[in-house]
Amino acid sequence: MPATHSPMPARAWIVRLARVCWERKTLSIIVIVASVSTILLAALTPLITRQAVNDAIAGDTTRLPLLACGLLLIALFDFIGNYVRRGYAGELSLWVQHTLRSRAFDSIQKLDGAGQDALRTGQVISRTNSDLQQVHTLLQMCPVPLAVLTYYVAGIAVMLWMSPSMTLIVICVLAALAITALRARRRVFAQTGLASDRLAHMTEHMREVLEQISVVKSCVAELRETRWLDGQSRQMVRVRIGAAISQAMPGATMLALPVIGQIVLLCYGGWSVMNGRIDLGTFVAFASFLAMLTGPTRVLASFLVIAQRTQASVERVFALIDTRSRMEDGTESVEGQIIGLDVEKMSFHYDNGNRILNEISFSIHAGETVAVVGASGSGKSTLLMLLARFYDPTSGGVWLNTTAGQQNIRDLKLTALRRRVGVVFEDAFLFAGTVAENIAYGHPQATQDDIRRAAD
Repeated sequence: MPATHSPMPARAWIVRLARVCWERKTLSIIVIVASVSTILLAALTPLITRQAVNDAIAGDTTRLPLLACGLLLIALFDFIGNYVRRGYAGELSLWVQHTLRSRAFDSIQKLDGAGQDALRTGQVISRTNSDLQQVHTLLQMCPVPLAVLTYYVAGIAVMLWMSPSMTLIVICVLAALAITALRARRRVFAQTGLASDRLAHMTEHMREVLEQISVVKSCVAELRETRWLDGQSRQMVRVRIGAAISQAMPGATMLALPVIGQIVLLCYGGWSVMNGRIDLGTFVAFASFLAMLTGPTRVLASFLVIAQRTQASVERVFALIDTRSRMEDGTESVEGQIIGLDVEKMSFHYDNGNRILNEISFSIHAGETVAVVGASGSGKSTLLMLLARFYDPTSGGVWLNTTAGQQNIRDLKLTALRRRVGVVFEDAFLFAGTVAENIAYGHPQATQDDIRRAAD
């Protein structure tokens, strides 16, 4: 998993994340309907205000109670819609987070030996925790752009009907907002991706230190490790500050643009009213529309900053999910009872090119105990990994002899092979739990008698 990032096209990660959301169709539809319907009704508020103002100027108050009831119903529906939207958006974001975490974990477990060697635990922890939390935060806010864009479209349509010239001012403001967001995207992405990588690197090193704390103490390296952590933490702070600065200007600009637009609109609208080009109700409606745009635009500005920051996290998570084993799984099951194992002219080297095993051959029969003796680094552990097919040999192969015949382990399903060929690793490791649970880890259905026999 590379530590560097270049942003994929904006549409790619958004579409892919949307597909994961759409796997929960019911939740997605509820969120979309609640967001759109609420905003469409809210867009009617300035129109009702316009009618009320014009009626009041004309001295006609007969429709005032009806207009007031309309505003009250819109407010009630807005409350219900926002409640539904927030609740179901939160539920959807949690399910998507769960789905991505499960797929990332599943992808990791299917890696071959080479993939596991390249895997950095700190990167995995960072991606399945902090990065997914960023995704969760983004998805909680996903109804925001949908609602704001709906309001923009509905509002512009109504404003064009009332006054095309004044609508042009609003369109210019929206265009400036879009340009600001697009220009800020690449810089924010780069800063955020760098910060995420530094955090993952620091997490990995801290994990190693904590796991081997006795070695650190015996080497009197506490001060050195503390200084290293302090240096890394300072670097990450500087990167985070850079990310905050890169977000500050576009964020402030996006907040200022609607206010500037409102000032221009008030000046031009006031002049238009004084010259009889529009009525006072239309002017009030436009002012209401732009005022209502200010709040959602502030939220949209925050969302876009979060989205730009989250893009790096989303891509890192998908990169982990997309990690694939280079080893092809077999299709056969182990047939019959295993009576032996043959290794024929097997050679192997790791990706760095160093040859570990060179054309070794031997046979093992059922019930035999065979010792493989050699210096450290001579390939004893690698040989065991090859027998359980964590790696594939560079040349030669391994065959299982069964009562039904001989089978190349490349042709066997990995799950079938590893249920019949066990490997005891030299590294001491215990999962959290009891000793009995650790003994039975590879065979969860084992009885207490089975566990005792294995322990003896």
